[in-house]
Amino acid sequence: MPTNNRSLTSLNNCVGVWTLSIVFRTEDDHTSAAAYLEGPDIEIEATGASPRAVGDRDVLSADADLAAAEVLTHVSNRLAQRALRQVWETNASNLG
Repeated sequence: MPTNNRSLTSLNNCVGVWTLSIVFRTEDDHTSAAAYLEGPDIEIEATGASPRAVGDRDVLSADADLAAAEVLTHVSNRLAQRALRQVWETNASNLG
């Protein structure tokens, strides 16, 4: 949750809360991430992965960052597609 007063004040007008969870799994040659976005009237699942750093198993943080960046890109794309579909459907119903 936000930690500054300005962000907390804006929560007074909150119309909904979405929760995003990212689960990481480390394999021999890659780190994978699965994202779950849930909220009122929305559920999105996505996956992503990044190759493991060659010869260095201690770079898990960077591997996880890359896997998270990829999975968040997929979530973002699905949100954009969802919004565009809703706009298109609304416009189509208003025309017909």
